[in-house]
Amino acid sequence: MKTAFLFAGQGSQCVGMGQALYGENGFVKESIDLADKILPELALKTTMFEGPDETLKKTGTTQPALASFAAGVTDSLYDAGVKPDFAAGLSLGEYSSLYAAGVFDKETLFKLTAFRGAAMEQAAEGIPFRMSAVLGLEEDKVKEACKAALEKGDEESIVEISNLNSTGQVVIAGREQDVMAAEEAAVALGAKKCMPLKVGGPFHTSYMKPAGEKLKDYFEQINFDGMKLPVVFNVTGKPLEDNSAGEIKKLLVRQVSETVRMTDILKFLESEGVKLVIEIGPGKTIAGFIRRTCADMTVVSISDTADLENAVRTYNEMKEA
Repeated sequence: MKTAFLFAGQGSQCVGMGQALYGENGFVKESIDLADKILPELALKTTMFEGPDETLKKTGTTQPALASFAAGVTDSLYDAGVKPDFAAGLSLGEYSSLYAAGVFDKETLFKLTAFRGAAMEQAAEGIPFRMSAVLGLEEDKVKEACKAALEKGDEESIVEISNLNSTGQVVIAGREQDVMAAEEAAVALGAKKCMPLKVGGPFHTSYMKPAGEKLKDYFEQINFDGMKLPVVFNVTGKPLEDNSAGEIKKLLVRQVSETVRMTDILKFLESEGVKLVIEIGPGKTIAGFIRRTCADMTVVSISDTADLENAVRTYNEMKEA
């Protein structure tokens, strides 16, 4: 029986996240306290537990907050004997998957995600952007809708596919007027509907290339260790053949401004015989993607202590079956 850890991305955060686990789980407490110590200017623990929501939603705060939650839960699972065969993450979650694979330690994870979040915030400043989930239309048709919108636009037009989340859900992002034009074209091509998303920027589009350049420079200061298990990457939807530090860093630079291929990741895991997915992060976003894409997979999501205990129990039961 094969198992995968999948780490939630930005958007899953909520005030109160990790608070119950913090009081009941030493690994989560140690992780959140460490992040709070390393990044005192963000007041992460207070913001995670008490808010305000507007502060927690800021990209530069959200990313290390989610990473501190994920690292503590990961350590708890390992301590309980849960051993994944693969790891992956949704956008930001990819960094936690690399922590799970032993590529870097918690301190590096927290500093990296804080830097990434701040760089993405800066790249989004002043852009009249829009992000929208197109439902019920496949990738090629969404590309056609984006192309139609660009043809109606001008030399500054940008609308691109930012996320392939699951079967029947494709997210587009870019300049507001261009995204709205693409939404109109998508509906004309048969989309069920288009839902605007509340996000902090036009993530995973070419608008984020300045953030990618900053990450490239920052990565030169950081040592990446070898992987202890395969990570399935956002940009390619599959593991690397060359697991060198240089290749991992290249993919992370690309990831911030290219399409997140979660649908491909899920289908790859299914093809490799993964039967159990443990979603690490507040909420059940990835569980929803799995139900729509790989219905035969069992997925357990972890937000609190009861969820963590259920994940360990489910893993042991399926392993013994």
